[in-house]
Amino acid sequence: MNKMHPYHISDSYILRTPLLPINFIKGILGNNISEANLIEYFKNPIIKEAIFLASPSFYQRLVLWENKKIKDIKEIETLGISLVKYLSRMSSRCTPFGLFAGCSVGTFNNETKINLIKPEKFKRHTRLDMNYLCSLSLTLEKIPEIRENILFYPNSSIYVSNNQIRYIEYKYINGNRNYFTIGVDNSPYLQKILKNSENGEYINNLVEILIDEKISTDEAKGFINELIDSQILLSQLNPSISGKEFTEQLLDVLKKIIPKIESYQSFKSIENLLRVLDDGELGSNMYIYEEIEDAVRKLNAKFDENFLFQTDLFLETETNFLDKNIKDGLYKGIEILNKITEKKSNSYLEEFKNNFYRKYEEEEIPLYEALDPEIGIGYGNKTNLNSDINPLIEDLSIPEQNSKSFISTTAFQDLLFNKYVEAIASKETEIKITDEDLKELKTNWNDLPVTFSSMVEIYKKDKTNDFYIKMDRAGDSSAANIIGRFCHGDQVISSITKEITEFERIFYKEEIVAEIVHLPESRTGNILLRPILREYEIPYLTKSTLNKDFQLDIKDLHISIPNGRYIQLRSKKLNKVIIPRLTTAHNFRFNSLPIYEFLCDLQFQNLRSVIHFDWGFLDSNVGLFPRVTYRNIILSLAYWNIDKDEMKKYVTLKDDELIKVITDWRKQKGIPSYVKLIQGDNELLLNLNNLICIKILFSLIKKQKIFRLEEFLFSSENSIINGPNGYHSNQFIFHFFKSMH
Repeated sequence: MNKMHPYHISDSYILRTPLLPINFIKGILGNNISEANLIEYFKNPIIKEAIFLASPSFYQRLVLWENKKIKDIKEIETLGISLVKYLSRMSSRCTPFGLFAGCSVGTFNNETKINLIKPEKFKRHTRLDMNYLCSLSLTLEKIPEIRENILFYPNSSIYVSNNQIRYIEYKYINGNRNYFTIGVDNSPYLQKILKNSENGEYINNLVEILIDEKISTDEAKGFINELIDSQILLSQLNPSISGKEFTEQLLDVLKKIIPKIESYQSFKSIENLLRVLDDGELGSNMYIYEEIEDAVRKLNAKFDENFLFQTDLFLETETNFLDKNIKDGLYKGIEILNKITEKKSNSYLEEFKNNFYRKYEEEEIPLYEALDPEIGIGYGNKTNLNSDINPLIEDLSIPEQNSKSFISTTAFQDLLFNKYVEAIASKETEIKITDEDLKELKTNWNDLPVTFSSMVEIYKKDKTNDFYIKMDRAGDSSAANIIGRFCHGDQVISSITKEITEFERIFYKEEIVAEIVHLPESRTGNILLRPILREYEIPYLTKSTLNKDFQLDIKDLHISIPNGRYIQLRSKKLNKVIIPRLTTAHNFRFNSLPIYEFLCDLQFQNLRSVIHFDWGFLDSNVGLFPRVTYRNIILSLAYWNIDKDEMKKYVTLKDDELIKVITDWRKQKGIPSYVKLIQGDNELLLNLNNLICIKILFSLIKKQKIFRLEEFLFSSENSIINGPNGYHSNQFIFHFFKSMH
């Protein structure tokens, strides 16, 4: 540990790498193999399983091709091009996705030594897709013998305003959840039901509460069922994304009701088949997927065959060590990122804080009231939505408007601009940042989260024991966020995650750190599922499996602005300040409910959510962006922003002309043959000397005005990860902890 540094790096890290080595895809792309011969690669059983999980419909087309049942040359060419994209993804990109890439835990040691075992021995963790499980829970809830034997609870979004019960209801429109604020009269009968169901109650018991000389049994039962259908009451089958996996939660409920019920037996058989599948080697037991699908059909809940399985891959290694001296580079990298990143305010939080203080001054107000756009001030883009008419979540994502028309730059971006102009003028491909360049920039360690993570690539220097470290960003509200969703599949990752959250609990010993538990979309649950990671939870439109004493109800949370300086969230029942945390990698900004977005934004109050390299306004320019380095740290890989119109004249060329013309074009621009096509969060390794890759490029950039190609540095000479079949690309997740004094 660097004793002078205000943060220390954990001795364990997460390694992420693709299923297949880079030399596999380079071997394919290095030869101008015909589309017709590509089907030979599909015969590998591990590749078959990986493609099946990524796209069952595409897998079925490949099976027909493999069995020579597809003869059309044009269709074979199309399938071959698509197959190359899949093979490239599972050989070069480290982001976990199905069996395409996975993760493993390693530790710092005296030397770097990372050796993977054969991929057949890697471990998969398979579960049913959350979209299907949510559909199944609704189907099961309608079965009379189940419905009458499960507990029902009040919707966690309920609050009282102007003698109305107000709550959030969702409806599925075009397959997506659309949310509505609903208001109903706050009658004595409704109050009685909500009060008596706080800790869960059965339908028949709630019916008994209502029956009197004015209300018959049938009327009471009809009223309760109406409350259930309108989502004022939610059952214990309602999805939960914390605690046990949702499959286990459903089985636990069904087992307690009627273990012999057909639904339970069918569902239990599916769970058993999933475990048999995961106990087998990769590429084996493909028939089990069919057996599971057959069992799923018997449960009569809607499902999409293309989205039935959710799989995570966990790597097995002979050794997984990094040289502890690499930590010195990581400390330096964090210091540089700290210096070059200025703090930006969150416009939504700032606007809310100002509006709140203008209306309430230092009065403490219930959270639900403050965020209700009718009686409070609302939050974010949803401030002016009308209740009962407009959905709180719309299909259109409205970008935040910047009222300033001028371009704002930081001191570092001004420096970078000058170096960029010099580099382009002298045709340099690398910009070197020096200590002299940074001497006027200050570091601030007080506005960073207590723990955070950084995703890093490491390259071996030629014929030396030193390394290049690609480190362009670090941050997030917790170091646990990126790894939270992998906890169910790997006990070591789960332990590391809980060590992080426990560190945060101890650090904030005077406050309560509470987990935000919310399911915005059914399928989003695939990345939101995690075990119980914190002592307290804030459940919102989903259930918590914690004891009621450790659940913070939305109605219990209150807001104030002490001295007009900052937003304070407090639990009234505990009389404690609450620090909300979302320990997932969910993009909460996209189509979120106001309360959820507010709580998530509040994580970063007075903090820099990320420290990172940023080209600023230059980023939208067309042309070369040189690699940017500081000593052995790569702050930004070289990339090229290219106007698609440049390619128009090449699209109609014949195949034998195309490679030569594109080769001349890329050499004139200084673009290497192996590059990644970057499209938002997606990236694809291409060889621009390969005809199929050129066709892929043309097909993928059709709808873009500007497209981006980025250099790809991994090679047999600089890779630090070896497997039985070759060398692998890498990403490492390192965890930073604020030092306690």
